Amino acid sequence: LNQQLLGNKTKNPEFSYNYLGNNYKFVMDKNTKIVTLLENKGNGSFNFLQQGNVNDLIEFVQTKIALQLNK
Repeated sequence: LNQQLLGNKTKNPEFSYNYLGNNYKFVMDKNTKIVTLLENKGNGSFNFLQQGNVNDLIEFVQTKIALQLNK
């Protein structure tokens, strides 16, 4: 995300992440550098999950999926 920001300061950097069949998008606000985690609903729209740093958000996704698999 930081590398994208260096290349294009006019657009919020985005990173798509697929984890065990679930699709997520990380979006960094170019001004505040806060990263937002969004979950793809499968119909072209996204649900807000939470904000934070990338490492914590990836851990959040992995924990969320693990809890779903253990049900």
